[in-house]
Amino acid sequence: MDLTERLKIDRYLDPNGNVVFTERFLVQRGVCCGLGCTNCPYDPRHEAGNKELSDDVKRSIKTLNGFC
Repeated sequence: MDLTERLKIDRYLDPNGNVVFTERFLVQRGVCCGLGCTNCPYDPRHEAGNKELSDDVKRSIKTLNGFC
């Protein structure tokens, strides 16, 4: 998959026209940027450098891995 195709999956525009990255993209990036992302999957949220996923995200990943 090329970058253009991946960006169609990993981001969308909110009603105000702002680019919003998906939780999937932010998890794959592996570290919080600290910029206040709407779908921040880290806990605590919006703490630059944080790599600890929230419990909800961990449960989702564990559930999905059980189906693969």
